[in-house]
Amino acid sequence: MVLDGDVREARYRNLATRPGASAPSSQTIIRRFGSWNAALESAGVGTVQPLRRHDKWTLELCADVVAEFIAETGSTSGSQYREWAAGREDCPSVATIEKVGLWHEVVNRALPMLVVPDLHAQYVARLRAEHASRRRAISSRSWRTARRKA
Repeated sequence: MVLDGDVREARYRNLATRPGASAPSSQTIIRRFGSWNAALESAGVGTVQPLRRHDKWTLELCADVVAEFIAETGSTSGSQYREWAAGREDCPSVATIEKVGLWHEVVNRALPMLVVPDLHAQYVARLRAEHASRRRAISSRSWRTARRKA
């Protein structure tokens, strides 16, 4: 995949999600390097100036917007939020949200703001189930590894 001088995250994301592309997601790159610009520096490519000001978004402001998203859509998905927020000037990007806190932290802060208390309980239950499933998978792998060594 060639970026032809334009190394903005949004353009990379569009190229990386095309059918047949085999590139890591932009969020994976950001998590690994800490920021998009840090990844660009590591690759020896010039950095880019952000199109939006990220410093105006606090955890509370992001949670307010995410609460609005959840209220309108009933979803807590980051990818659905990305679609919902596309083109809206008054919404932070998922990358901006993840600079002030992890997506699930912002969602957890947003859910109590909603009038739908069951949605918060459902979300917390789903997170706990996913966490328990991951723990069981890790435990199972560790047990098999230990058994092979014995």
